[in-house]
Amino acid sequence: MNQIILAIISMIIFFTPIFILGVFIYLIYKKVIKGKEDKEAFLLFASSHGYQNIESASSAPSLSLSSFPDGQILGGIRGVLAESQNNFSLYYQTETRGTGKEKRVYKRSIIEVDIPDTQLQILINSKINNDASSGGNLTRYSYDQRFTLEGDFGEFFDIFMPIQTQSEVLTILAPNSMIYILKELADYDIEINGPKLFLFRYEHINVGVVEGLIPKIDSLLKETWLRKNDTRRENISDALVARTATDPATHRSLAKNKFGKVSVFVLIVIVPIYYFMSNTTASKLEQIKGILIVSVMAGFSLLVIYALIYQYMLKRRYKQVIKKYK
Repeated sequence: MNQIILAIISMIIFFTPIFILGVFIYLIYKKVIKGKEDKEAFLLFASSHGYQNIESASSAPSLSLSSFPDGQILGGIRGVLAESQNNFSLYYQTETRGTGKEKRVYKRSIIEVDIPDTQLQILINSKINNDASSGGNLTRYSYDQRFTLEGDFGEFFDIFMPIQTQSEVLTILAPNSMIYILKELADYDIEINGPKLFLFRYEHINVGVVEGLIPKIDSLLKETWLRKNDTRRENISDALVARTATDPATHRSLAKNKFGKVSVFVLIVIVPIYYFMSNTTASKLEQIKGILIVSVMAGFSLLVIYALIYQYMLKRRYKQVIKKYK
């Protein structure tokens, strides 16, 4: 009996690494095949719609006006939108930050659209499109420029606009356009900066998503009056708002956050250090070392847990709210 058990154990020990290796090889093979199939489907989609393929490059100069100008371009497409006739490009961007254990790779799909010059920078930040996987670029803008609209749109989106530009921004974000964004583009952050409109999603979207997204961009431009030859009316005076930039100095951009991560560091590290140093007899060096480690770990853990719970509850709430618009 003991010999049978030993034989079984020996077989398990012998075949387990082989099985694991086989599964690993299969997963790699499946990933390679899927990648090849996705590439072929993407090329077929581009050629059937008359779009040009974008080759890989170290960067895309046209993204300099976006909040994500850095990163390698793995590929993409460019073309003309069917209804609005605006030029657009889709970039698959990958940005690597840090080295060794601190290395982090961020994947983004960025849609860039040429629009009449708004002379404004506006950020429509979706609370559903998780900023944690973006690289954090959208958190760098000062919160005194954040404007939260009332109603369902304000529950799921924050608007960042330069100070004293609310009237101009609302000529673009009219009620119909806000409802459309809420219904169709909640998974994207949207940025308007002068003559460019960008949509950001923090993964490389497949051809099926792209095929459904392009008509939605056309509809978005229609709702926001940002088509190639559009003019829009100012909400208060009902006067036509010029759509062609005549003076670059009038361009209003968002101001960067002066504190950013430093303020978070103060809250989760410096404040606990001050408290514990005033209530213990241990040496100051030991206090600082211990409290730094505990504070950083505790603060980071709490932030992660809060973010996960918040995202889960927000998505559940969104599914409930969106039913009344369909």
